Amino acid sequence: MGVYIIIDTEEKTNYTYEYDQVIFETSTKNPENQVWNVYGINLISREVNGEMFYCLYNGHADITRMVNEKGELVEKYYYDELM
Repeated sequence: MGVYIIIDTEEKTNYTYEYDQVIFETSTKNPENQVWNVYGINLISREVNGEMFYCLYNGHADITRMVNEKGELVEKYYYDELM
């Protein structure tokens, strides 16, 4: 496990890694905002400030949607075709 820190003039974000996966994120600007990531082969879910979000994938293993605990769509992702 390792820790990686990104610093800008107003905020410092701490990333905690397990191997090559970010499993925990915090920031100095909003320390109460904590993000936990759960992995299987790919990212399964993210817990952001106590709220769970689940990843939905396409056939290429790209995240295309994120839904909340009720199954409601909260985010869409689109990918360009490779040329």
